[in-house]
Amino acid sequence: MSTAIAAEAVGAILTWWRTLIPDRDDRKGDRAAAAQLRRCAQLLDALRIQQTHRLLQAVHNTGLKNKDDDVILLAVLLSHVEGADGIPRRFARLAGEAKGGSADGPQYVSPQRFSAILMALESKDYEAAIRTLRRALMMLRKETIDTRKFVSDILFFNDTTQRRWNYDYWQTSTDDDAEIKSLEPQNT
Repeated sequence: MSTAIAAEAVGAILTWWRTLIPDRDDRKGDRAAAAQLRRCAQLLDALRIQQTHRLLQAVHNTGLKNKDDDVILLAVLLSHVEGADGIPRRFARLAGEAKGGSADGPQYVSPQRFSAILMALESKDYEAAIRTLRRALMMLRKETIDTRKFVSDILFFNDTTQRRWNYDYWQTSTDDDAEIKSLEPQNT
């Protein structure tokens, strides 16, 4: 798969999301579909909603194939993400931050819950992913998530993504992710 197809697919998902969620610029969004998607507990629930099929068609039109389950997962998850004011930050970094900005406070998402998110995504347990990520997104609802990066991370979740999320969660990563690339096995 080319990076151009991947970028187009992420763009198509973001365009779909913007039509779903109302914003402050008087765009109404599709509140009914968003509410239906927020209530989904499994992928099959989301497949009963027309907006999910619109999203799947938009992604298929980019040339991205064999990612339907991940796209449907994103349909459910993005129904919980509202555009907030502020500088967008990566999901895992926000999840690992202390509430209220204090250095000693509890994190938005506990280490146990964060671990459950990673295990669900790694094992492609979509019901667990919906359950754990929905809770985390609700905890972060007043924060500004880098939605483009979140979509890309969920859509193409792999070992590199998992490593970066761990670095971000524990607040040890840098913006250029150089330490993640250095951990990748080298072809010699």
